[in-house]
Amino acid sequence: MTVSSHLSLSVIIVNWNTRESLLQCIGALSDGGIPDSMEIVLVDNGSSDGSVEAVRSSFPQVRVVANDLNRGFAGGANDGVLASTGRTIVVLNPDIIAAPGDLLALQKYLDEHNDVGAVMPLLLNENGMTQDDYIRRVPTLAQIILFNTEVCRLARRSERLKQAFLQYPIRSTSEPFAVEQIAGAFLLTRRSLWEKIGGMDEAYRLFFEDVDWSFRVSNLGLRLMVYPGVRVKHTGGRSFTPDQECWIAARYCISMVVFFRRYRGLFRALLVAAVILVNAGAVIVANVVFRPFVRPSVRNTLCRHAAKQASIVKHFYRRWVRNEELELPLK
Repeated sequence: MTVSSHLSLSVIIVNWNTRESLLQCIGALSDGGIPDSMEIVLVDNGSSDGSVEAVRSSFPQVRVVANDLNRGFAGGANDGVLASTGRTIVVLNPDIIAAPGDLLALQKYLDEHNDVGAVMPLLLNENGMTQDDYIRRVPTLAQIILFNTEVCRLARRSERLKQAFLQYPIRSTSEPFAVEQIAGAFLLTRRSLWEKIGGMDEAYRLFFEDVDWSFRVSNLGLRLMVYPGVRVKHTGGRSFTPDQECWIAARYCISMVVFFRRYRGLFRALLVAAVILVNAGAVIVANVVFRPFVRPSVRNTLCRHAAKQASIVKHFYRRWVRNEELELPLK
C-alpha cells in the first residue's frame, strides 16, 4: 500500500476476543478526536465475541481488517501494516490504554534518533506498578535454567540474578535506556524498517515473534529503547482464560526452542529442549511421589504444576515427533 504523504502515524491493534478491553483502548486513543495525522487500524483474528461489530458501531472512523481465522499475533500485525499508510507504525495489544499524546511523544523521540530502530514506553499494571517482565533480556541457556525451571523459585529472590540474566532494572530517571528486545504489546517503529526486515515471522504463531523481530533489528546495528517519560496502562492476558494456562506454557516453550534453533544453533536448541523436558519429568515424578503425603493446598499446587508440565511434554511430542502444527485454542 502506498504511504500517504500527510499521514505520519498508523496505530495497529491486533485483537482476539477482547471486546471490552478493545473498546477501552480505542476510546482512549480517540478521546478528543483522532488527530488528522493518525489512523487506527484494527486487525481482528476471527473473534467470536462481537469485537468487530462493536468497533464498527462505536468507532466508524477505525479501519477494520476482519480475518476469518486466527492468524496469530505476527500474522495480525503484518496484516495491519499492509492495510495502513503512515510512515511510523505502532503495534498495540488491545489491553493497552494510551493517549494520542503518548504515541506522538514516542514518535518524536524516534524521529530525532536515527540510530534507534524501535521504542516502547514503560508498561504499568492497573495498580500503577511497572511491569518489569516486559523489559527482558534476550533468552540464553542460563536464563532458561534459572527462570524457566523449578529453580526459578530461588532465582527470582535474587535481584542480582534477575538483572544479570532475565530483565533490566527500572531506573528512577526518565532518561531512555537501551534494551535487547521490545515487547509486542507496544512497539513503535518506522515503516521502512518493518518492510526492510520483512515484518514479524508468522511461523511462531504465538510468543517470541517480538523477540525474533527485535533480534533482527539489533543485528542491523540499531538500538531498541524504552522511554520512561511515557507510561501507559497494560492489563495483560485478556485473550486467554485460566483453563488455557497449560496450552500457553507449552506454546511458549515450543516457540522458545524455535528461536534458539534459528539464532543459537541446533546444539543449543537441543539443550534447551532437554532442560525443559527434564524439568517437566522431575515435576511429574514429584507429583506422583509426594502428593499422598502433603496437605491439600500443597497437593493442589503440585497437581497444577504437573498438569502444566505434562502439557509441555505432550505438545513437544506432537510438534517434533508427529510433526503436527499446534492450533491456537478456541474460546
